[in-house]
Amino acid sequence: MDETFKKDKADRLSEGFHFKPHGRAGYIYYVIEGNVLQIYFEISGSDKYDVLVHAEPNELFEFVYPEREEVSKELSSVIYSGLIAWLSREGLRHDLPKMAQ
Repeated sequence: MDETFKKDKADRLSEGFHFKPHGRAGYIYYVIEGNVLQIYFEISGSDKYDVLVHAEPNELFEFVYPEREEVSKELSSVIYSGLIAWLSREGLRHDLPKMAQ
């Protein structure tokens, strides 16, 4: 675990997505069944987006807690789609492309 993870107390977060900014950048944490992954973001300098999220469609995510473990392709797709929906519900304009059907 890195210092930011410890500072954010990410190992104590409830299930779902959590937005943890630190100045102009930070992490979006996703918790599922006690496993935590972190997705880096930056606050956008453009009028078009609020956040620039470092994730791509078809990217394999990786849990960082309790152990480093690659997330399956199927679950990564579900997480990516859920991330887009969550950002929209939170009113955060983002740069993530939608997944191809």
